[in-house]
Amino acid sequence: MEEGKIKLIKMRLDQKILYVVIDVFSYMIENYNMTGVIDHAAWIIEKEELEIMIAKLKPFIRLEQKIIIIPMHEEDYNVFVRLIDYAGYIAPKQKDRALLESLYDG
Repeated sequence: MEEGKIKLIKMRLDQKILYVVIDVFSYMIENYNMTGVIDHAAWIIEKEELEIMIAKLKPFIRLEQKIIIIPMHEEDYNVFVRLIDYAGYIAPKQKDRALLESLYDG
């Protein structure tokens, strides 16, 4: 890759997974300071990162498409992966946890 060029990653997500991601990130924001939701000593997760990521993902919610292709700069993608890793541990619904963990492992 040429120096100074930004790498663009095209991430493919199922519509259902996109909704779960946005819901869990929203849950993390709403409960950001609640004990047991985000372990601030072990994880560096900023509320702003969650808000920015939701803002980047929301425009891709389209009911007419089952699979969504979301272009992200490599730096944003790395933040997304880190947030998904944590979200898989704290999603309020067990089935969402399994879905997010499989997305992270995928």
